[in-house]
Formats: sequence, structure tokens, C-alpha cells
Amino acid sequence: MPKGDEIRIPAIGSNSGTSLEQCVAHIRYTDDEAGLTWYILEFDGVDRFFGVVAGRHVVVGEFTLTELQNLIGDEGPAVRRDPDFTPETLLGLASQVPGLREILPPEDDLVELR
Repeated sequence: MPKGDEIRIPAIGSNSGTSLEQCVAHIRYTDDEAGLTWYILEFDGVDRFFGVVAGRHVVVGEFTLTELQNLIGDEGPAVRRDPDFTPETLLGLASQVPGLREILPPEDDLVELR
């Protein structure tokens, strides 16, 4: 993770009770070969993320930076940070990521994804 990114990502658990319009994905990692995308919502400052993983299925949960770094594709490291990604709210992502809307609570409910 590039220096400085960890500073702008909220701590693990800090989005609990936050609305879908306020909870933000700050960084996107992709593995084009595997068809996977990780949206980072929270970070423990060391190794653990909380966010959305989209592929054949969409899940919300924890994963680690180490796991992402250890994914190797045909041409070396498989996971890359998307430098063109603009931070997006969960509500905004729900309209872009197929299947995400179905696993999120209604828009007027607070986010309690854990």
C-alpha cells in the first residue's frame, strides 16, 4: 500500500452505524486475471482490511493486505491498486457492482455489515 493511503482510510469498526451514503470505499484493488475486485472501507493500519470483494459473488468482510500481496498470476503479482479509482460511497458502489445492492441493508438503515 502506498505511503499515506493508510492515513485516509478509517479504522476497523469506525463505519458501524454509518449510513450507506456516508460509508466510503477509499481504494480499489483488482485482479483482472481472476475477475476479482476489492473495495477498501476500513483498515487496521497494519494488515487487516474490511471491505467489499466482488467477483462471481459479492461478499462484505475482512481480508488482509498480505493475502492480496500473495496472489500471484501468470505474469507475477496479480493484485494491483487502481490508481484511477475515485472514492465512492457504498450507495454509489451498489449501483455499479452487480449483486452488492442485494446484500446491503435498505438505504435508510444504518450500515451494520459485520
